[in-house]
Amino acid sequence: MSSQANPSGRAARVISFSGVDCSGKSTQISAAIEGMRRRGEKFFYLWLRVGYTPLFCALKNFVRRLSGEGRIPQGQSIERDRFLSSGWKRSLWLHLAFADMAFQTAVRVRLLRFLGYKVLCDRYIEESEMDLILNFGEPAAQLAAWKVVKAIAAKPDLRILLDLPFEESLRRSILKQEPFPDHEEKRRRRALLYDTLKLRADYCVIDARMNIPQISAQIDSLVFGDGSTGGTGVEVSL
Repeated sequence: MSSQANPSGRAARVISFSGVDCSGKSTQISAAIEGMRRRGEKFFYLWLRVGYTPLFCALKNFVRRLSGEGRIPQGQSIERDRFLSSGWKRSLWLHLAFADMAFQTAVRVRLLRFLGYKVLCDRYIEESEMDLILNFGEPAAQLAAWKVVKAIAAKPDLRILLDLPFEESLRRSILKQEPFPDHEEKRRRRALLYDTLKLRADYCVIDARMNIPQISAQIDSLVFGDGSTGGTGVEVSL
């Protein structure tokens, strides 16, 4: 586990969880939330992925209803790839997605932190950049608008990376029988991108091959550090 878990030195109020599919992010986030409830912490859970943020999803649903179901494809499909191959549609989609990502990370996260909430981010800017590279190519991640999003986004106080070898991730995925998995080559490329995060000093890297209680104990020590229990947690929508 990296010793540079929280280089800011501040109490961790914005916490991001990263890791390949089946590394246990959801399980560990749920455990952290339960710990916050026991301690009486105010907390907010935020799932972040470019193109799937709340306001942008609401806009997409509205446009689909307006234009008729089926006119605008959704989900990972050949029809969606063909729809977004159009230059102006692709550009509009990306820039609207960037706008909401900027709002979520630069405004909403900061507001929640200011109000005293611990913000648990399921993925963050780095994973969205991976999505851009894998789905739209390297140039999408070099767009000026995306660089602005990265520059203005709130910086997590604690970045947790659950590290899992690719083959183990693939094995768990098969056992889990995920309904819409990425193809293996795309998974390999994503795993390589995660490997670059492990080299960064601002990530706390935890071996996701350990058993669940061991991982939870390490995360508790990073997030709380005082061993306190009791109370009633507060979860909000904002």
